[in-house]
Amino acid sequence: MTLQQRYRIKVVLWTGLYISLLTAPLFFARMGHEEPSRNFGTEFGVALGFMALAMMSLQFMVTGRFRWVAGMFGADAKLQLHRFAGIAAGCLILGHVAFLLISNPENISYFDPRENLPRALALIAALTSLTLILVTSNWRLPLGLCYERWLLIHGLLSLFVVFIGLVHILQVGFYVSTRGQQVLWSLATAIAMGFLLHVRLVKPWQLARRPYKVNRIERELEGVWTMVVQANGHGGMRFKSGQFAWISVKKTPFTLQKNPYSFSSSDSAFGELAFTIKEEGDFGAGIKRLNPGAPVYLEGPYGVFTLSEDATGAFFVAGGIGITPIMSMLRSLRDRRDRRPLVLIYGNSDIDGIVFREELETLQQVLNLEVTHVLEDPPADWQGETGYIDADLMEKHRLCREGCEYFVCAPGVLMDVVETTIAGWGVPTRRIKSERFDFV
Repeated sequence: MTLQQRYRIKVVLWTGLYISLLTAPLFFARMGHEEPSRNFGTEFGVALGFMALAMMSLQFMVTGRFRWVAGMFGADAKLQLHRFAGIAAGCLILGHVAFLLISNPENISYFDPRENLPRALALIAALTSLTLILVTSNWRLPLGLCYERWLLIHGLLSLFVVFIGLVHILQVGFYVSTRGQQVLWSLATAIAMGFLLHVRLVKPWQLARRPYKVNRIERELEGVWTMVVQANGHGGMRFKSGQFAWISVKKTPFTLQKNPYSFSSSDSAFGELAFTIKEEGDFGAGIKRLNPGAPVYLEGPYGVFTLSEDATGAFFVAGGIGITPIMSMLRSLRDRRDRRPLVLIYGNSDIDGIVFREELETLQQVLNLEVTHVLEDPPADWQGETGYIDADLMEKHRLCREGCEYFVCAPGVLMDVVETTIAGWGVPTRRIKSERFDFV
């Protein structure tokens, strides 16, 4: 069996598992149920509600930073699944309410405080919370919410909506009438909520036993710094070049201020780790002010943006600070004296924005590496590529070799162009790897 076949089997199995967990409530609802079915609108609306609660519960698993999930999908795919599933769950809940009201207008009594005040307040609060989740998730920056505050709001509101959903199902009881069904629903929801508690309580407790400290802060160029951290009392972290870690620079790991950054150091240096960070965002803006000795906690490694052992070569496309995980791979390949053919297309606004420019020139002397810089605003004497990275430019520098892997880490618009172009070359999906550096 080839690697491509194994990859497809994994995708099918994971997809099947997700769909099975999503639709399982519909089968459990029919177990031991003897009452006659109601009209189609009511039954369809109830089914949408069951699936909505299942999908929201699965969100805690998808975002739980479990390696057995991240190792299959990668951070970018997980993020996209989380966003899509969140919007889909919101639509399912709205459909649930709409179908029940249309099929039986008397169901409006569920929202009538004169009928049942606690029930009405709880359901109205749940719908309001769901609306806030969707609004703050899609318009966090325009609303001026810092990432940590949004994360706290997002988590608490999600827990509240799932809890109210469970209570609502148990109180209605039409398809959850037996003790076994009630226990099953309660247990499944508790496990889902437990995923979030595992991330916020168990993982920080584990991190507290493996602290790091800032060794030094190095300036790469204007607005870009490399933070070098050292293991404090333990052997450090083993990772694969191209992966990333969640970083918190606090006296305690029990904090919401965790930010994902790719390793920029070689994977052979696991006692002293480097992260190259741009001065932007809630954490990056203060990176240059960190002092040596400051406590650091690293959760990881995560990500599948890594070069496979069986790859015959690598074609990299980077934009701006997206060079960071690729630099980790190049440094690691240098340390292993790897001679596989490598192509790097690196886009920046101007020559002063090229991170690791001198080191990339050096790496071309020790690796089988071709580096092509693309500048939007080049100097007058520039002899290289200009403008933007597009399909024609990629075709010009294309690495044609069976078994080659393709990597892209750049702003979203460029990533869409690159991924579409590479897919058009007939490259197998598992050989195209993407990592977005702006997902928080």
